[in-house]
Amino acid sequence: MGYWKQKQIEEFDRGFKYLGEKFVCDDCIGNDYIKNYIKEYASHKFCSYCDRNEDINISVHLEEVLEIIMDGIKAEYDDPRNCMGFEGGWQGAKTYDTFDLMDIYGYELGIEDDKLREDIIDSMIDDEWCEISPYSQRENEMYFSNWAEFCEIVKHKMRYMFLIKQLNRREIFKTSNETLIIQKKVNPTINDFSEILFYIEDNIKEIDIIKEIEEGSIFYRGRTHGADERYYNASDIGTPPIGAAIYSNRMSPAGIPMFYGGMDIDTVYEEMKKDNKPCVTIGNFISIVPFTIIDFTKLPPIPTVFNPDTRHLRQPLMFFEDFIKDLSKPVTKDGREHIEYIPTQIITEYIRHIFKHYDDNNIDGIFYPSACKVGGICCVLFLENKDCTDNKSEKNKKLLLTHTSVRKYQMNE
Repeated sequence: MGYWKQKQIEEFDRGFKYLGEKFVCDDCIGNDYIKNYIKEYASHKFCSYCDRNEDINISVHLEEVLEIIMDGIKAEYDDPRNCMGFEGGWQGAKTYDTFDLMDIYGYELGIEDDKLREDIIDSMIDDEWCEISPYSQRENEMYFSNWAEFCEIVKHKMRYMFLIKQLNRREIFKTSNETLIIQKKVNPTINDFSEILFYIEDNIKEIDIIKEIEEGSIFYRGRTHGADERYYNASDIGTPPIGAAIYSNRMSPAGIPMFYGGMDIDTVYEEMKKDNKPCVTIGNFISIVPFTIIDFTKLPPIPTVFNPDTRHLRQPLMFFEDFIKDLSKPVTKDGREHIEYIPTQIITEYIRHIFKHYDDNNIDGIFYPSACKVGGICCVLFLENKDCTDNKSEKNKKLLLTHTSVRKYQMNE
């Protein structure tokens, strides 16, 4: 095989062709990953595009940058000849040309030099592209559709036995001395729509939104009431007693009390308005012990497709952006809220009782965006009324109410 034939095969395999001895510096690329690559592996003292010329190495060969760019593009796009039908044109899905791809990734690449942009386009061998698996949804779209299906089923079709597809009591359970025993080596089939719970759990760990809350952290909690009522104590302002937890909330069904609060007074005040009471009393609760929480308010930024080490997180993070919007969307208290809250209550219960943090530790709560105040952070902690105190000397407590922080507000202020 001749040299040029071999060269053509190599260029076809990598997706771009040789454009000569050209070099690009970090000033010509805005993408942080590529910019850092150039800084680390710079091998030449001049740039072919901005005419920089230094005494130290500032640039790499254009082919190195093209390899990174093509590797990223091929992680999300493919040649339609590999995966689409053709009959007078490509069938069943959208196709793109190279100029389209540069528009799609232009902001992410951060290239302002027209000549560099032209060279990147000219180097690409394929001039037609389609999304990988063009006849399927992208991962984030598929799993958000699965979440929507899960919500519909648990709200309107199956609520308490949704996890197991087929339950045969005699195969799974046996009795011994009137004691019910779960038999070993039984693998009940899980309903397909329930697997969204596992996807959420796996990716909470993967995107690292588990947060340690230090002892001494402050949580604000309020209680609405009539104009003539007064509340000062932790037992009154903290988590309601079991007998008083008679209403469904976003993360907890009636009968299962939890500590709802916010990370600032304004958020608590705005959240409490929907109770339509004339007054609210808000107090500061200080954590006596550390907590481990899942923080849905602090998603990492979606990583660049050009970083091979982190681009696998792009689709999960896109899913979580939509999921969290749905998780914290406003719900009108019109009598149907106990239905609308069911999916988020299931997620909370799954996190509380099944999800395990590192070293097999439990999760103590969730932070989520406020539906009533832009930028506000709400929290739900898996604490009961007995966990709240206003007496520093009491033992085995988790939250301390400071009396000096308790203040009554008029709702029309």
